[in-house]
Amino acid sequence: AYLYIAGGVCFVVGSIFFLPSFELFYQAGCLLFFLGGFAYLTTSSFDLEEAEHAGHKFEYAMSLMYVYGGCFYIVSTFIFVPEITDAIGPYSAQLFGSIGFIIGSLLFVLACFLNGAHTGDAFKNHKADPVKTYWAQVLVLATTFSTMIGSILFLVGSVLYLPNIGCDEGTVTIGTVCNIVGSFLFVIAGVLPVIRTKYANIVT
Repeated sequence: AYLYIAGGVCFVVGSIFFLPSFELFYQAGCLLFFLGGFAYLTTSSFDLEEAEHAGHKFEYAMSLMYVYGGCFYIVSTFIFVPEITDAIGPYSAQLFGSIGFIIGSLLFVLACFLNGAHTGDAFKNHKADPVKTYWAQVLVLATTFSTMIGSILFLVGSVLYLPNIGCDEGTVTIGTVCNIVGSFLFVIAGVLPVIRTKYANIVT
């Protein structure tokens, strides 16, 4: 959860550096997006391994989507690095990078859908205090909701980065603001499981 929070913070600051007014920090933004993407990929990979050993099909499918989504985020960030953009051409880089982020965001949204559908089953065998179980369920759903809305905002922001949309300074700014808010929601999605573990004392 702490690594997930760190990844979200990297995305928040990195997205701010992508604003046209922070153009001098663009490369730093790319680096922070790399770090955030690797943080998400690492946490999702551990979740995938755990789900595979436990034989949880829903959690395995969900974690697999997060892993693939994280890979698309990392590859897309690589395409937006200035040297790579210059090598393949600004239009192609903008197109392929945006499409990569769109696919990654869609995978995150689908993973959230699976997580939400699985929430009831995850708690059905718990014998803990009903009140704690209730609040744990609320926190799980809030975590899923935050991740889903954040992913949808990333999806919208990525669409606005597509070169055939226009991609002028105003469009890029709106898309980047979507990414900033989405990244902040990812941070919240990392904080909520910590609260659930510490105070609800139930881990799914």
